[in-house]
Amino acid sequence: MQFTLMGIGKFLPMEGIDRLGMAALRNQITRIFCALICVLILPALSACSFRPKPTSQKPGPSSPSEPNSVPTESPIIPSPSPSVSPGPPAPKPPPEALKIDGPKQLTVGQCGIYTVSTVNPAGETSPVTERVYLTLGTPASGVIGAFYLSGSCTGPEATETSLNPGGSSTIFSFRTYVPFNGQLDATARNPFSGPSGPIHLKAGKLGIQFTAGPPSEWVLSGPTSGLTSTCLGPFFAAPRDIYGNPANLLKPYDGTISLPAGATSYSDEFCSQPVSQVHVSQGSGPFRFYVRTQNQEAESYAIVSPLSVRGELIVRTHPACKPVAFKNQLSDTFQLNSKEATTLSSFGTDALGRVYWVGTGYSKKSSSLIIRRSNSGRAGTWSTVDTAQVEAGYDTQGVGFARDGQGNLTVLANARLSTSRKAWTQSIRRSAVGKTVGDSGGWDFAKGGFPYRWQSSAALDTQATSVFWDSLGRWVVRTIGMDLDFSRRLILRIGTPLWENWGTLLNLPPSSGLSQEDFSGLGPSSQSMISDLDGDLWTVLSSQDAKGKYRWMVIEVSSSTGAYKVVDNSDNWPAGLRDQISGARTLTMAPDGTIYVAGYIGPSTGQHEWLVRKTSDQGKTWDTIDQFAPMTVGSGPLSADPAAILVDRSGRIVVAGQAKLTPADQPTAIVRTSVTAAPGSFATEATFTVEKGNYSAATALGQDDLGNIYVGGYGQTKKGQKAFVSFTSCQ
Repeated sequence: MQFTLMGIGKFLPMEGIDRLGMAALRNQITRIFCALICVLILPALSACSFRPKPTSQKPGPSSPSEPNSVPTESPIIPSPSPSVSPGPPAPKPPPEALKIDGPKQLTVGQCGIYTVSTVNPAGETSPVTERVYLTLGTPASGVIGAFYLSGSCTGPEATETSLNPGGSSTIFSFRTYVPFNGQLDATARNPFSGPSGPIHLKAGKLGIQFTAGPPSEWVLSGPTSGLTSTCLGPFFAAPRDIYGNPANLLKPYDGTISLPAGATSYSDEFCSQPVSQVHVSQGSGPFRFYVRTQNQEAESYAIVSPLSVRGELIVRTHPACKPVAFKNQLSDTFQLNSKEATTLSSFGTDALGRVYWVGTGYSKKSSSLIIRRSNSGRAGTWSTVDTAQVEAGYDTQGVGFARDGQGNLTVLANARLSTSRKAWTQSIRRSAVGKTVGDSGGWDFAKGGFPYRWQSSAALDTQATSVFWDSLGRWVVRTIGMDLDFSRRLILRIGTPLWENWGTLLNLPPSSGLSQEDFSGLGPSSQSMISDLDGDLWTVLSSQDAKGKYRWMVIEVSSSTGAYKVVDNSDNWPAGLRDQISGARTLTMAPDGTIYVAGYIGPSTGQHEWLVRKTSDQGKTWDTIDQFAPMTVGSGPLSADPAAILVDRSGRIVVAGQAKLTPADQPTAIVRTSVTAAPGSFATEATFTVEKGNYSAATALGQDDLGNIYVGGYGQTKKGQKAFVSFTSCQ
């Protein structure tokens, strides 16, 4: 009988097994078993060869020549070839840049969802080894919107995010309600450790475009008051999308100008070419027209067309009058809390011709918005119609007042909230929607609430300075944001009529060199923005240069793109003027388009002269028409700071502010006027003091639909600080 040992390759007779004994058999089996393990079970081993021990034999004759002899050492099985394992994958090169992916073409109001990733030179995603903080943004100027860290444009706005160690991407979303053709940026704020040292990621950029939506309604804008029998305007008519933007017109749109009896529309500023039809097409801009009316009442101008909503504007017209000179008399003094301060910031009117002022009343623990109203402006006719706080128990300061073309009222405020006690948040309080010009019941601010609140995530503080309804039918809010390093940025926000949707038209960071603002003296004015005859926005600044010197700055901003240009800069003034500190604080526009700017200039802080400049050619040339220093003592003039300027119905220029007239006196509220606007023609018309021997300051000017003029401010008394109003009629 024979027995086969698999893998040996030969037959061994039973007698051989007897002679070899069990030791030899075990050796053979072990060799076979190890070979199987090497080939099938341990492929990662580099080799699995071995040499077995020699077998021991029983005593007796044993010779290679004998037929049944067995060698003293068994044959060696060759070792299998070494098996090479693939091992772990080779590591990717470290990232070198950020990359943004997401939609590039959207319509305003849509939410774009984006991913920012870290990529290596091959374009592959590659993780960071440490936490990397990212800043999201858009170019320094131009229309921008809001960033969110969610994937649905919900939650708080945020421009700061981060990548976790071992991570290579994160998501964010972006939305704007105004047309935008630019780019999104993602910038790494800190390096991380790489194989050869710190790695500074290159910024990621993605070009995007938000286009306007289709036409939804006509918007009609322009002056809301004027003189009977004069050529009023210009008025602007344009189809808008649902967010108030100039619509994306796929075809021309037509409309009919609807005016009351006694009023006629014209195509030219001289009211010589009648026109009744409105025609606009893509790229043509708003349709411009003028109106002459014989009526002496509030009347409605409208654009009627197949669009679902017609544009309407309420205009109040009155006969011409001659203003009476200011007298040193006050028609209203008010203090919200005894022994505490009350200030006045802005004037405004409603569609019924009533006058309002907005201010702030302080208490020991907080402050409140104040709104007071008068039917005639005269003494004894003023009453408080609203006091409010955005959040009970926290500061709220009244800043500005404005009226839209349909007569809705808006009050601008700054507030501190429980969620950010040390930072200001701008807020809006508006009248209840739906009030009409014929409503005699008054305006209910309480029901309007505070529907809009906003704080720039890139700034520590967000303090609004003024609000107005521009010639294109939008709300515009001017804001100064204070960054973490206490530098300041200028921000212009634009909103739809009912404050539902918002975008940022301009955001000048501190690095632009144009965004700082001097808060010394009387600080920012509530009358610091206008729309020119082309619908573009103008604003003023006291901008700090690289050496820390404040300088006069006037900026024109495109109402459609947010592009800006500096139209007056004290750096370009003659020697002797450009070397001094200066700042533009307030501006206004006359019906003929002439723009007047008032501010200060002086050798140092606290030694300011009063300065008024004008341009009649859109900022190409400027003339200084008033440089007022009460008197000179020692090395410089006593301080004089204008805060507000307007042109009244007769064409007279009125400027109000504060001046220290003699070394012994406290600063007092002052009004200077000029009929001709010629250099040297200004004269001090009135001064106001709430209490003799204490300081006073004029901070605002207003004009009602009848042409009456109001100057307001605040003054110190023995029982605290009071707000005041002085009134002069137009007869």
